[in-house]
Amino acid sequence: MASLKKLDLTNDSKRNEVLLKDRVKELEEEIVGLKKRLDDLRKAKNTTVLKREREILEVGTPFGRRDSKQTTAAPPPPAPTKVPADFQKKLDDLKAQLEAAEKRHASQMKEAEGKLSNLQGNSSKEMEDLRKQFAKDMEALKKAMEQDLECGHQPFIDALQQQCVELQADNTALLMENSDLKDRVNSLVTELSIKEATWCENEEKLKIELSKSQQKIQELSDGNIVLRGYLEASRQQGELLEEST
Repeated sequence: MASLKKLDLTNDSKRNEVLLKDRVKELEEEIVGLKKRLDDLRKAKNTTVLKREREILEVGTPFGRRDSKQTTAAPPPPAPTKVPADFQKKLDDLKAQLEAAEKRHASQMKEAEGKLSNLQGNSSKEMEDLRKQFAKDMEALKKAMEQDLECGHQPFIDALQQQCVELQADNTALLMENSDLKDRVNSLVTELSIKEATWCENEEKLKIELSKSQQKIQELSDGNIVLRGYLEASRQQGELLEEST
């Protein structure tokens, strides 16, 4: 039971570690996206300001641009004249557009900065919670292991370890004995092969000698038959001589 509990705690710790890494990765990506959005808003604001200043300069020179190559002394500034109504309206519209754009950009930047700040705060809090949970799980796992050792299992574990050492020693001795037996078997096989080759050679020699002996016996048998024929002929001839006398 304690082992299962220890395994569950280990699995929970691993899952928490994976979730922590995934969450940190998501938060980093979201932070990068928000920073990019802030940069885009700043660029858009700078572009709007530059465009506004350019338009103001163009509107502020109703008589056209002055030639930059003119070398003569500039004439005294003319007396202030009333700005035409259409130019004044255009200028007012541009001012209103600039103010609206600045307010909109300021609001968006404030909102993005707030989200970024909240996100960083939530990320830190979430990471701290995960770290605390991980430390808590590790402490519980440590206590579970200590409880296992305190439940009287240690003597049994020590006995098993001792038995394992003895079995390993027996296994080593058996392996050495097996190696010696293999060498002995190989030696016997080699010796048997040599003896078998010798037996085969002797068998061939015996076959040759047996064939010669059989041939000799046949020759003697044939000679015996011839001698018997001679003896029989001599006996018959002697009987004929006795009868004639």
